Amino acid sequence: MKKKWLINVFALIIFLGVIIYFNYQNYRLGEREEREELLAAVVFDLVEIESISKEDVKEIKVFRQDAGVYPFYYNITVKLNNGKELSYEWANKEKSSLVVSIY
Repeated sequence: MKKKWLINVFALIIFLGVIIYFNYQNYRLGEREEREELLAAVVFDLVEIESISKEDVKEIKVFRQDAGVYPFYYNITVKLNNGKELSYEWANKEKSSLVVSIY
């Protein structure tokens, strides 16, 4: 009886550890849907509005800011092969437009 009790406590501790780990990952990386929504808007802007091809893009990074108000948690930086960097974020809370900064 004591062995079963000890195994159950050990399994519970592992289960709680896994739950805490995944909640921490979700907090650290943010909600996938939020990141993907901004990323889709950025890719649309790059291809349709800026007319930048896939070959011209060197790197795309998504950053989660530690401070801010929803939906302004995320910032996307696009590095181009010509050395320019474009930084994207939402312009308003309705997520209807983007703010682009060129470096």
